Amino acid sequence: MIPISNIIAVSMLTYYQNNGHVSWKLILLGIVKNPFIIATLAGLAVFLINSWFPIVAAYTPDLLVDTLATIAAFATPLALIALGADMSFSKQEIFYDVKHTVLIAVLRLIVVPAAIVSLGVWYGFRGVELGGLLVVLGAPSAVSGYQMAIQLNSDARLARQAIIYTSLLSLVTLSLFITLLYNLNLL
Repeated sequence: MIPISNIIAVSMLTYYQNNGHVSWKLILLGIVKNPFIIATLAGLAVFLINSWFPIVAAYTPDLLVDTLATIAAFATPLALIALGADMSFSKQEIFYDVKHTVLIAVLRLIVVPAAIVSLGVWYGFRGVELGGLLVVLGAPSAVSGYQMAIQLNSDARLARQAIIYTSLLSLVTLSLFITLLYNLNLL
């Protein structure tokens, strides 16, 4: 999901960066040069090398693996702290583009999860599979979206607002979705 969503995000942000003018060259260049895409491809390469050549995985130093796991564990909380530090708590900042922020939050946390989870129930998903689907689709906006918006000269303030508000509101919406599905004996 990560490579696909990053490619879509880069494509959309590049499209809107050019005021709706489609420049396939700029979109492809944006995808190829995007650090998130490069990191995803590098991670995929390491995964494939380790799965194709188990001997490489056997000799990977535990110190390296443990260090990378520790860095990965605190990357998102650290990014959220940095995001919060970049925000001023003025009335103008808190209520920046309320209409779009509310639209993003409602779509991200209610409409999309409700629609896809309903389809999942219709297709027979239950228990862990349905819960996993809910968590993936009802999760808050990714912190990396803020950096991507900055990199592609998009509306970084709106991206920051979306991340902050969806992070706060997802506590409520995910709890309500889980309670509802549990009471319907679907989880």
